[in-house]
Amino acid sequence: MKVAARVLTADSMKDVAVLWVDPSVITSVKPIPLACMQPKAATDRQEIFPIGLPLRQPKDLLSGTVSELVIPRGTEGGPVFTADGGVVGLTSQADRNDDGRRGSSRLVRTADVCEVVAAAEKKMAATSPPPSAHLPVEPDWPLPSDAFKDAAGRRAGSLSPYQVSTPTFDVAFITPVMVYGVRHQADLMAKRTRQGSRTIDAGPLPVSRWMDFGNWSEYVEDLPPVLLVRITPKQVEGFWKGVARGAAQTQGVALPPLTRAKSGFSRMRAYCGEAEVTPIHSFDLAPRSGPDQTHEGLYVFDPSAFEPGCSTVRLVLYGEKVPERGEPRTIESSILQQIAQDFALYRDR
Repeated sequence: MKVAARVLTADSMKDVAVLWVDPSVITSVKPIPLACMQPKAATDRQEIFPIGLPLRQPKDLLSGTVSELVIPRGTEGGPVFTADGGVVGLTSQADRNDDGRRGSSRLVRTADVCEVVAAAEKKMAATSPPPSAHLPVEPDWPLPSDAFKDAAGRRAGSLSPYQVSTPTFDVAFITPVMVYGVRHQADLMAKRTRQGSRTIDAGPLPVSRWMDFGNWSEYVEDLPPVLLVRITPKQVEGFWKGVARGAAQTQGVALPPLTRAKSGFSRMRAYCGEAEVTPIHSFDLAPRSGPDQTHEGLYVFDPSAFEPGCSTVRLVLYGEKVPERGEPRTIESSILQQIAQDFALYRDR
């Protein structure tokens, strides 16, 4: 189940945030008491039991001590219990700059958590809870690896995303079979072959810019059964930069185009007919490097959101330069049919 939440307060030093959801959606959930009046404490060598929260994976019960708490990176944020079931805090990342503690975590003790909770309770009286409507989540479909392998083989050399554009942005529709196919080709290219007594490693296949997901690579690597819509600002070269580059060429100096983004990306709205479609996630792809690198958008949708049954599928893209003016783009039915064919691999299975 997924619902909207409102951040009541957050303390970055303690690494604790308090989120509020409509109480009606959690009536069947048994709360874990924090016992803030008499917070339970654990000694450094006492055995404790944190719950790991890996991305899109089942929760996992682990064990350790306060002074030696090691859980996999990316699973922090869960509660920590003593053997008798008392809550002694939450897990948090250790100092990332401390190489000696790489992979370890720290314990945010209950007393610190309770301080943030108290601040949040004061704000609850002046605001209302967010809506209780359920939001879309990833479909629980098994990965059709054999079907993906066959499909990727038939489409070798044509694993590029389905693409459209607006005056300011390029838009790519990426399906799991594309991600699988690019990864499969990279694995094949990286296999070592023997020639005589020498071992040759072909090295990894270069990844196209569309398939480099940066700070959200871990999410995409799991091949969730979702449609990815990637929005990238177009690059343009200013008039005087073009003149300067042309002048350099007359002197025998070849310079690459000196481009910049037409506008940074702000947000996107999607429609099936006249109904707006809520994404599962709206990720922000952080720029890798460079002085004029801009953020990209990565929207995650349920595959059924844009099926050919929609009378029209329309995207409206908004940039940072003129945030109130959207650029609409109606998606061709041929692209929608291609997307549906890719996800038919799940249904066929």
